[in-house]
Amino acid sequence: MKIEIAGADDLDVINRIRLAVASDNSSGHDLSIIDKLEIEHNEERVTFICLMDSGVTGYITIYKTCLFCEENDVMLDVFVHPDFQGRGMGTKLIEACVKHASQATETNRIFLGVLNCNYGAISLYERHGFITFSEDAEGKYMVLKVQR
Repeated sequence: MKIEIAGADDLDVINRIRLAVASDNSSGHDLSIIDKLEIEHNEERVTFICLMDSGVTGYITIYKTCLFCEENDVMLDVFVHPDFQGRGMGTKLIEACVKHASQATETNRIFLGVLNCNYGAISLYERHGFITFSEDAEGKYMVLKVQR
């Protein structure tokens, strides 16, 4: 398993993963709100992919702007193809993100949103130190304070 920064040639497979996760009944995602992701690395966004022998199996996008973000905060989107969930890919992607945030930037906090019915993802995030700071009928918003 290898984690690397995504390139434009990874865009199609990333969008297929996003749709597969949204289509998976256990994820609770609403297909009508799933937009295609664009790979545009700049100071506001970077995407890492998880590579295995079978190809790209998941990705994580780090955004420097979000609803809750203050200066030096980021927001994450994490997607692992349903056929590969539970194999440590989410852990590797989160670890790469936290490492990037603590070394390459001045990031103080990492935010993410997760649907209440996505128990596997909630458990993963909690194992990595994320705590819930806000919740509504559909989901939780979680935060991790970056340690240096």
